[in-house]
This record gives sequence, structure tokens and C-alpha cells, in this order.
Amino acid sequence: MTPKAAVEALTVAERDILALLQRGLSNAQSARLRSRSIRTIANRVASLLRKTGSTSRRALVVRSERPAASTIGAEG
Repeated sequence: MTPKAAVEALTVAERDILALLQRGLSNAQSARLRSRSIRTIANRVASLLRKTGSTSRRALVVRSERPAASTIGAEG
């Protein structure tokens, strides 16, 4: 799956968490900001990694910031 297709397949909640990851927030910071548990955020991050085929948070952010995936900011 291309990076663009992988990002387009994400749920709204996953895209929201991805936007927070792009800002460099930790799971704990994201949880506080979104009034969710750290475990919920960790589960969403794990889902993001799985769906995009990324092996780390850093790889996920790099993959999602390619020009083809720039629609993320339009919803967040």
C-alpha cells in the first residue's frame, strides 16, 4: 500500500492522533490533550503503525508527511 493510500485508510481518530504525533507529543501529552487514557492513545498509535507498515513513531511521521499525504492537516 502506498503511503497516501495508508493515510487515507485511517479513521478520523487515528488521523487526529497522527497529527499529534507530527507535533512531537508523547502518548501522555496526547492523552491529556484529548481527554483519553494513555492506553487508548497507545492503542491508536499501534494501529497507525500496523496500518501504515511503519516500524516506529518516527518512521510513521516521516511517511505521513510526504507530499502525497498532506491531506491530514485539512481535517485537523
